[in-house]
Amino acid sequence: MKKKVFVLLSSCLALLVFVSFAYAGSRIKLLVNGQNVESDVPVQIIANRTMVPVRALANALGATVSWDSEQGIVSVNNTESNRIQQLEAALAQTTAVDAVNQWANGVKTRNGALQYALLSSELREKNYQDYAELGWITGTSSPWVEEFTIIEMPADSSDQHSFQVDFKLATSTGTTGSDLKRVMVRQEGEKWVIAQIEDIIAEEDSSVKPDDERGANVKQIPYQSIAYTELSEELQALVDTAKFNSIAQVIKGEGDTQ
Repeated sequence: MKKKVFVLLSSCLALLVFVSFAYAGSRIKLLVNGQNVESDVPVQIIANRTMVPVRALANALGATVSWDSEQGIVSVNNTESNRIQQLEAALAQTTAVDAVNQWANGVKTRNGALQYALLSSELREKNYQDYAELGWITGTSSPWVEEFTIIEMPADSSDQHSFQVDFKLATSTGTTGSDLKRVMVRQEGEKWVIAQIEDIIAEEDSSVKPDDERGANVKQIPYQSIAYTELSEELQALVDTAKFNSIAQVIKGEGDTQ
């Protein structure tokens, strides 16, 4: 019985040794974007961790590797990243109004990369994913921004300014309103960056009176909100046809009771 057990254990040990040597003898391949990467230092699995030669991997990704023996630091620098940083540095603006103008031009041309280059570090972190998912192309093909105007508001401080940007929209049939933004700009080092962007909701002009004439035969008259269920059947039918929401704005003219 002992002899049989010894033979069985010996057979299992031989099998394990064969498998280990077979695994060690088969070289692990390193693929980058589907391409095999050759290196004089092989890929290894140590303590269940895959160890990859950093220089071979960096070179395959178009990066460079440097070694600082005094501080014991390995640095990997992506050349593409360096190129983008240099381009963004060239786009940096040294005045607040220039920063807003450049950003607004990026909105007009639908250039997300240009807009992103002018954002503060906080807005970059917050909005990076949105720009990336859009392929760095913002806005819509219609309506588009035809032109924009910039109005400087009273300065918040010497290193922080606010502006109102009025984007005039247009389609193939003509102008179609405005998109108003309040943009806050602040100074970071020697450059100015976009720190905050808010929508401005257009308010009704309080200077216009209900009886003021608009054109020869048209007057601005007051209106009120009324629930859909309070409308007559005829008005409900009109609302249904127009596909309005459940709340309709009903114009109340002079002498009308409803």
